[in-house]
Amino acid sequence: MDTVATPGRAIARGIAVGVVGIGLTLLLLLPFRDRLASATPALVLMLVVVAAAIVGGTAASVVTAAGAALALNLAFIEPYGALAVKAADEVITLVAFVVVALVVGQLIGRLARRRVEVRERQAELADRAGVTQSVVSD
Repeated sequence: MDTVATPGRAIARGIAVGVVGIGLTLLLLLPFRDRLASATPALVLMLVVVAAAIVGGTAASVVTAAGAALALNLAFIEPYGALAVKAADEVITLVAFVVVALVVGQLIGRLARRRVEVRERQAELADRAGVTQSVVSD
């Protein structure tokens, strides 16, 4: 059985990781939002973006970063439930989150692609080495 995921399936799994991670973050941190600085959920949500990128690559990280930024704004930045920001430092937190999430997601996505390319190249070289070995031993 082939265990290599197709790109579409990997992206879907990455997005699923992002959705579940965002949901869990909201579930666990929302009761404490009045006692948390907005940086706390932002850092937790950044971990969710990283996990989505590891599982699903760049596309999953971009979708997750957008969802996480939306969740951060609506649930943890006043006024709650509105796509608005009351304090200037919260604008900086939100913008920094989006920029860092997108950059980190892109980098991890590239790293994941390179890892696949290396594995494919290793398999190709192993095949060639096997052919060479069989020619030499004949």
